[in-house]
Amino acid sequence: TATAGQANTVTVTFGNTNPVYPAANVSVAVTAPAGFTVAPLGPTTFASVASGAQVTAKFAVTAPADYQASSALDKIPVTSTATFGYGASTATSTAAAPLVGVLPVSSNYRTAAFTTSAFGEKDDTFGIDAGGADMWLGTNQFGTVYLPAALADGHAVTTQVTAQDNTGPWARAGIVVRNSLSGNTATGYLDLAVTPSNGCVLSWDSNGDGQLDQYSNMPQFTAPSYLKLVRDGDVYTGYCSTDGQNWTNVGIATVPSAAVVQDVGIFATAANGGSGASGVARFNGFTIS
Repeated sequence: TATAGQANTVTVTFGNTNPVYPAANVSVAVTAPAGFTVAPLGPTTFASVASGAQVTAKFAVTAPADYQASSALDKIPVTSTATFGYGASTATSTAAAPLVGVLPVSSNYRTAAFTTSAFGEKDDTFGIDAGGADMWLGTNQFGTVYLPAALADGHAVTTQVTAQDNTGPWARAGIVVRNSLSGNTATGYLDLAVTPSNGCVLSWDSNGDGQLDQYSNMPQFTAPSYLKLVRDGDVYTGYCSTDGQNWTNVGIATVPSAAVVQDVGIFATAANGGSGASGVARFNGFTIS
């Protein structure tokens, strides 16, 4: 996470995938936006890297002393470049290693991370940068900004997902409910989310074991979309909309383990299937009525 005047360590790994030849004269560099400084923390050149072998180079990337994120969450482009040769030929390989700059989440909210996550808030907008393999059955990897003990019978929760990185077809960004979101085992669990490839999805724990095991979806939605979740006892109805006025019923879920009052928040997961990718989800508004 980019913080004014503080250094982040960026580690670059170069692997030689050529099955026969060593890579010669390997040179690794990192570039960052104007105002950021980049300094090597060790060797950045390597005379030879054998077939199938790897080397690493580390760099300190420091944000300017007056740095402040311009939005709830900024993705700061940091690029690594490796140049190398095979015999008389040379080649170049590049990769992205973005930093994240955030504005702090206000004190009336809580955050919880069950994967690598960063959270930001500005005015009535939020940003969550989250990794995570999935949110299904025994895998529950996500990050959330939430209000404790805020959802009771008769309440409706709304937000707009304004943008979502496509880190996988089931990447999710939306509304999450649980008896407690401070840990990752509580019951009363469900979420309503938009995805890159599977529309708007309502997922829930139907048997009270703290795992999502049922879902209903409407395939025509992607970000930007509005989401609304309505609670009636232990029955929840999810809606999705492109304009915030005309709502499509996504599904109805019965969650028998729901507490009288529950935690509720906005959340994101990359649902990257184990690739390690992280993605940014952006939200406008978070209202309980």
